[in-house]
Amino acid sequence: MRDVLSDEGADTFWFLTSLQFDYGLLGLHEYEERIEILHWLLESTPSNGGQLGDDPRGNPERAANSLRTEEHSEHVEPHASQKEATGNESQNHETGARPPDEPFPLQLIPPELRNRWCFTKNDDDSYPSVPHGHLNDKTNPWPKLDPYQGRAFAAKHCEDTKHRLHRSELIKLWNSRSFREHALATIVWYQAAHPYFVFRVPNPRRLPRKR
Repeated sequence: MRDVLSDEGADTFWFLTSLQFDYGLLGLHEYEERIEILHWLLESTPSNGGQLGDDPRGNPERAANSLRTEEHSEHVEPHASQKEATGNESQNHETGARPPDEPFPLQLIPPELRNRWCFTKNDDDSYPSVPHGHLNDKTNPWPKLDPYQGRAFAAKHCEDTKHRLHRSELIKLWNSRSFREHALATIVWYQAAHPYFVFRVPNPRRLPRKR
């Protein structure tokens, strides 16, 4: 039986991707690539033996554009209010203070993946995505897994292709209710812990059509 992305999996993937774009955690090219990956995950193989479309992660031009966008966004001068809030947050980190009502760390290890990827809800790091996984143990700094694109990174902007998720793994992961709930909870925690981020002007979007 072939793997099929559920409506719940597609809805959550799209919702979290759009929310992160509005929140300023994603650049336009990365947002577009995620939507392209979502379309790819929604494809179904024809009963007459037809083939799936090409893996969009293999597009070198798109990857280069995403990298340039990320590098540019890292050097954007923050608004004055952001600077002040960032300074306050730095003081909190130095003193060990936690945001109000912050829960204790919660870890999820999805059984749907061939490797042991650990997702921790209370992770201040937003690279390469929110949430993201750490291989084998949450204390290992690299590699990190982006569960939206299925890419693993050995260092910042350096993909480790041997750990890239298969299409079937991405589908199983987003079909998992426990992972979807964990991803949603992580976004809620991140927004509460990092209030200095300024939302972009909302852009109208439609749920991608199933092909």
